[in-house]
Amino acid sequence: KPMSSLSRSPPDRLLHRSRLLGPLQQFGSRRVVLVHGKAGQGKSTLVEDFLRGRAQAWHNLDAQDGDPAGLLRSLDEALSRLFALHRSAPRATLETLLEAVERSTSEGGHLVLDDLHRIHGHSESLRLLDGLLSKQPGRLHLVLVSRGYPELSLSRLRSRRELLEISDRELAFRRDEVEQLLCRLWGLPLEAAAGAALTEISAGWATALTHLAAALEAKHRADRDAELER
Repeated sequence: KPMSSLSRSPPDRLLHRSRLLGPLQQFGSRRVVLVHGKAGQGKSTLVEDFLRGRAQAWHNLDAQDGDPAGLLRSLDEALSRLFALHRSAPRATLETLLEAVERSTSEGGHLVLDDLHRIHGHSESLRLLDGLLSKQPGRLHLVLVSRGYPELSLSRLRSRRELLEISDRELAFRRDEVEQLLCRLWGLPLEAAAGAALTEISAGWATALTHLAAALEAKHRADRDAELER
């Protein structure tokens, strides 16, 4: 199954969120990074920015991954890319796949499992991922991206400080980030009071801010054109 394409922000409209990138760069070598929040909060964009220049493989989960056999094939394909594994045929078990990873001479890297919420309620596929978490090779770092908190056994990783979690609360844009987004990236004039108001109206939701910025840009352009015609 081919890897799904990612929804990326245009490079000139991408806000590098140092508030969140700092912890990721400092603690991103932990075994698991979990980024969860509502749709349109910039989860994938943040992870993409964090992993820029690092060895990585992405897999966007879909309905086929609700079947554990389908999920195993997806993991096999992604880890084969990341660890340059010879793959003459699909591996039949998670144990066989992880043994191949352990034998690999590759330095490893990050495996991103995006849209993890798509297998919510699929207990067998979730057990397969729990198996991956419990037997995770040392050279493999997992990045889990989901619209909700995943139904996985993460308490052990948290207690061992092997989990870095970024939730919807952290993902929400703060006023200074809203001002950066609109002023620096969109080139829109914005007073402090307006920045605070937009932050409150949007609740820091990235998609809402993008729509607001586009509307404000269109209005600013129309006002400027009208001024020039006078």
